[in-house]
Amino acid sequence: MDQEEVSLPPLISGVSHNPRKRPRQPRLSSSLSVNSSDPAIFSSDDDPALDNYVEGRQKKKYIGSWFKHDPASSSDSTFGEPTVALGPKPKRTFRRDFDSGVFLGSDGTDSEGVPEVLDSPAKPKLPQVVVPKISAAEQKLRDRIERCLETGDEAIDFWQMNLCELSNDTIAPLSQFAHIPKITKDVAFEQKEPELKLYLAQNRLMRLPGALFDVTYLTTLSLRNNKLAEVPPAIGKMHNLQQLNLSQNRIRYFPVELLDLFKANNRLEGLSLFPNPLLPAEQSFESLLDDVGPEPFEVWDGAPWKTTENLPRFLTRRLGRSPVQTSESTGKITSVFTMKSATDAGIVRVEQIFNTKHESHGSPDPSDEPSVQQQTVSSTRVPSLVETVMRSAHRSPHLGEMASYIPDELSHLRTLCDRATLQQDQGGLVCSQCRRTIVTPALEWIEWREIRSFSESTRFGRAGKYRLVPISVRRDEINVPFIHRACSSRCGPQEQHAGWEFPQGTRGRTIGNIFYTGPLPGEEGTPSDP
Repeated sequence: MDQEEVSLPPLISGVSHNPRKRPRQPRLSSSLSVNSSDPAIFSSDDDPALDNYVEGRQKKKYIGSWFKHDPASSSDSTFGEPTVALGPKPKRTFRRDFDSGVFLGSDGTDSEGVPEVLDSPAKPKLPQVVVPKISAAEQKLRDRIERCLETGDEAIDFWQMNLCELSNDTIAPLSQFAHIPKITKDVAFEQKEPELKLYLAQNRLMRLPGALFDVTYLTTLSLRNNKLAEVPPAIGKMHNLQQLNLSQNRIRYFPVELLDLFKANNRLEGLSLFPNPLLPAEQSFESLLDDVGPEPFEVWDGAPWKTTENLPRFLTRRLGRSPVQTSESTGKITSVFTMKSATDAGIVRVEQIFNTKHESHGSPDPSDEPSVQQQTVSSTRVPSLVETVMRSAHRSPHLGEMASYIPDELSHLRTLCDRATLQQDQGGLVCSQCRRTIVTPALEWIEWREIRSFSESTRFGRAGKYRLVPISVRRDEINVPFIHRACSSRCGPQEQHAGWEFPQGTRGRTIGNIFYTGPLPGEEGTPSDP
């Protein structure tokens, strides 16, 4: 029995029996898919002699396993058969990362695809600040102020220059004024503080900038014959002011902060408030104005011929008070009496007349303050949320831009922003009692006072006699209305005396027509009422 020949395993299809000849392989598809199951790619590094590196050709690359692989490209194919090209590489466009500001693109990206202007999403912008144009008259004033700063001239005369507006930028350089002393041979050098004099009379000013009240060394300010309707409360900060002229304007009342210029640490000597269309009172104060008497005050301090120290330059006393206007923090008036109606009517009703003689002291009496038991919840000084926000906004330099962000549904807040902006431009508004910054006063009322200058009398030939001289020769111009603004009912009108009030820091007391610096009431040696 013939034995059958042992058969060998079948050859793998696709592998040529001739080691020198490779079989024709099927053509590749038009595109090579790239995924995780693709076969590995090998180069012809096994035999470097097979590659021609002299002519700059690349090495041949094959795809597939070692026993079944195809050329990866037709350029170096051993068989010389063209294969399907993969196509050009798509050009990468520029894309901007707006967080980092970096243009992302490949190294081979041509500059032809770079757009000239990149489209970026619109972002909200702050309102553009418009630089106000100044008038020719104000430009002349700026030039004159600049010359005064260069030459050290302390007098700035700007009478009848048709000046309608005065901005903070114009007045602010005066705060940097420095006195330039004159050097003379054989004369000792003395350091002197500057004494600026600003004359703005006979112009058409309607408002005063807040920077005017920050000029420290301003000693003379003349605003006579302008169109001012109101004096900012910041005028009380001008401690070095010696002469102030506010006559011939359209002023209806003065801020009570004007009385701060009468304090002992201030230097005010001359004050002109008349004529002005001041608010008259419904009741007359004629009987109170005759209470001074023809004779001057006689000093009593144990030695009538001895001159006292720290004497005041002006004395004031209360004559009457109007009703109080109350308002909410949003600006809504809640009282029957309103300041606007009183101003339009031209006459104000007097709620209280101070006609009782009381002793006046140079320092406030602690007993005048309300006790803790008398204070109620409504008398707290804690501001509302709206008032707190407006106070914080008042301190911001961008207050004028905030109104544009408020929606139409909150138009009352936009009105408050406009009011705060106007107050900021004029130096701010404070409570008359506690001096806190406010935007909407909770209380407002008018108080009439009599103002007289206090000077030593020389016609008696000896010291110890002092006179009270009215600041106006006309009898109807003696009582002056002052407006009070309070942040709460706790800072409202309190029980006050009707005697002559000595400014803070001055020495002296009055009973009737006697001026003395003796002991306090009830102590030994106190004079009795005449």
